[in-house]
Amino acid sequence: MGNFLAGKVVAVTGAGRGIGRAVALAAAAEGARVVVNDYGVSVEGSEPTSEIARSVVKEIEAAGGQAVAVADDISTMAGGQRIVDTALAEYGRLDGVVCVAGILRERMLFNMSEEEWDPVLATHLKGTFTVFRAASAVMRKQEGGGTLIGFTSGNHQGSVSQANYSAAKGGIISLVRSAALGLHRYGVTANAVAPVARTRMSAGVPMELSEIGEPEDVAALVVYLLSERAREERITGQVYTIAGPKIAVWAQPRELRAGYAEGAPWTPERIAEFLPGTVGTDPMPMLARVEEMAAAARAGSRPNAGGLAGLGGAFLAIVATGIYQEGQTGGRGYIGLAAMIFGNWMPGGMALGAGLFGFTDSLKLRGGAENVHAMLLLLAILLVIAVFWQLYKKKYVAAVISAAVSALLFTWYLLTDQVPSQFVDAAPYVTTLLVLSLSAQRLRMPKADGVPYRKGEGK
Repeated sequence: MGNFLAGKVVAVTGAGRGIGRAVALAAAAEGARVVVNDYGVSVEGSEPTSEIARSVVKEIEAAGGQAVAVADDISTMAGGQRIVDTALAEYGRLDGVVCVAGILRERMLFNMSEEEWDPVLATHLKGTFTVFRAASAVMRKQEGGGTLIGFTSGNHQGSVSQANYSAAKGGIISLVRSAALGLHRYGVTANAVAPVARTRMSAGVPMELSEIGEPEDVAALVVYLLSERAREERITGQVYTIAGPKIAVWAQPRELRAGYAEGAPWTPERIAEFLPGTVGTDPMPMLARVEEMAAAARAGSRPNAGGLAGLGGAFLAIVATGIYQEGQTGGRGYIGLAAMIFGNWMPGGMALGAGLFGFTDSLKLRGGAENVHAMLLLLAILLVIAVFWQLYKKKYVAAVISAAVSALLFTWYLLTDQVPSQFVDAAPYVTTLLVLSLSAQRLRMPKADGVPYRKGEGK
């Protein structure tokens, strides 16, 4: 056991898995007594269970630490208050809170429903507020103040298909800065962490990141920010990113340039003449990338199979998602690989595979549960056609199986209006696996496999 946080009491939300769990374990290992909070839900925010938090408490106790579990929902005021009350009841004080809990509901803005917007804001932004509010009321009165830590994301810059998540993360940064300003006189610091690490939320889809770390890397930064060493350096109101070996600080918001009206007041006409050349704009790096890749896709550049795979993967990564970073496929890299296998390494087959797998992936962004639900009827009809073909080929067992599956899909379609969100998210993966499993026996190696390559050949 270390002593970096010796004598401190720390509460961590979302502490059952991933980064939250790593923070709770690291804080306990450095001498803190920990309140472990986790509502125990899935990435989408469903199926709560209190066992998740209790399992982390058992880990801490097995290592010789002290911890207590709280499974309340922090999106409610009562849930945030209960975490603080538990710390006071069990340990008599509260020195730090770390708000990691979060969920995802990915959808394009024009397709996003209230049911997809509200839970994400409630868990991330309101969930941080409820804990900050209850904790700050205690910290401002106790000796030694305290530390508030919120978790944000690089997505606060904007997101193509996660407007809810991006808005919540941007709000957390403003909440942290407000807390830093308002609580400074009471000895309370507030900071935010924007991690890049392998977790349940980032592992839901395959990712390739040039800079990515582990939850334990993030935990080390959080432990430091909770410590007296950070307080002595007067670190407050900051946003830090940690990605493996890299630690970075984000700039504070500030004006870039200004212009002033001389003589007459501003009018729309005067602004139209003055603003573009004087005040100008601050370009969005993400928007520039989106526009570049969209233009490349429209131009159809590099039409060979390998180029098509790369262009298609990059276009899907940037246009279909809002989490693109340098060297990252944004979770759609599996489409390029699957399409290449399905296409037998040939340009025509590659194009067909990219269209098939890319279409199923886009459904969850541009239609969601309703579009995938409509596909049930299409699949049922296709299976009926397959039944007749199998009967013609005298494959009676396969025909019976196809007929049974078709009947089940048709019944599902008739009895429901939409499919569960988990099914929507899984649709592209399930489609990819099914198609590859059915076509695997027809795969062939590339023609040049095993042929020695000499520099200059193939031009």
